[in-house]
Amino acid sequence: MPFPPSIIRSGSPKLDPSEVYLKSKTLYEDKPPNTKDLDVFLRKQESGFGFRVLGGDGPDQSIYIGAIIPLGAAEKDGRLRAADELMCIDGIPVKGKSHKQVLDLMTTAARNGHVLLTVRRKIFYGGT
Repeated sequence: MPFPPSIIRSGSPKLDPSEVYLKSKTLYEDKPPNTKDLDVFLRKQESGFGFRVLGGDGPDQSIYIGAIIPLGAAEKDGRLRAADELMCIDGIPVKGKSHKQVLDLMTTAARNGHVLLTVRRKIFYGGT
C-alpha cells in the first residue's frame, strides 16, 4: 500500500475551482438587481404543496408562483409568495421549460412527498 489508510481521505471529491467559479459567476451574472433568491422546502399535504404554477406558455416565458392555497403547505410555511419567479425544482432549473414540463417536475416531487423550490423575489425599497 503506497499510503497508510489514515492519510487517504474518503468522502467528497475535490471540486475543480474553475468549475465552481463558472457556476457561481453564471448565477450572479444572470441575477437581476433588486432581487433575492430563496430556497423553500415543502412537504406535500393531502391537497398537494399548496400553490399554483403560472407561465411557461412560450419558450421565453418565465414560470411564476400563482395563488397560494389557504391552509396549504405553502401558506403554513409562510415563505412562498405569489409572483415569486420559480428558478429550480429539486435542483433542476426550469428556465426555458414549458408549463407541462414544470408540472411534470412537480408531479415527481409529489410522488416523493416533498419538494425544494428555488424562487427569485423582487425586492422593493420604500421611498418616494
